[in-house]
Amino acid sequence: MTTISLPSELEAFVERELAHDRYESREDLVVDAIRLLRHRREEELPEADWFEDALEQFRAIVGLPSGWDSNNAAPPDPKLVQVAAALLYRLAKSRRVAKPHINPTRRGGIQFEWEAGPRSFEVEVVGEDCAAYLFQDHAARLEEEGRLSPAEPLDVVAGYVERVAGSQ
Repeated sequence: MTTISLPSELEAFVERELAHDRYESREDLVVDAIRLLRHRREEELPEADWFEDALEQFRAIVGLPSGWDSNNAAPPDPKLVQVAAALLYRLAKSRRVAKPHINPTRRGGIQFEWEAGPRSFEVEVVGEDCAAYLFQDHAARLEEEGRLSPAEPLDVVAGYVERVAGSQ
C-alpha cells in the first residue's frame, strides 16, 4: 500500500495556500479546497446531493479539541484528516454511495457510517494508507470486517453500502 494523498490539483492548492498563511489550520484549508475543486470541476464530478451537508459535518469534526468527548478523546489527527478528506471527495464522486454519517473517533480518526434497519457498515480511517471496515447484519447474525486502502477502488465500500440499503 502507498501513502494516500489528495488529488494532485487539490494538494497543490493546499500547499500554495498554506505558504501564504491565509488559513489557521490545514484542516480548514483542506475542507475549503475540496469545496473549491468541486465547484471548479462540476462538469467532471457526478452531483452528490449530500456532499455539502457531509462537508459541513466534516468541518465540525476536524475542529474538535483534545478531550472533545469529556473523556480525554484525542483531537482529529491532521494526517488522518487529510486521508479522510480525500476519501470523502472520492465517495462524493461515486454514484453508488449514499451519504455517510461522519463521526470522530476517540483515537483521533474519522469514521464513515451507513445504517438501515438491522444492517450497518463502518469505515474508519486508521492510518495514512489504511482504513478498517466492519459490516453487520444483526438479523442474519452476520459480521464481516477487514482492511482496505482508502486509495483502492470504491467497489468494496459501495458493495457494503448497497447491502446496508437492502439492494443485495
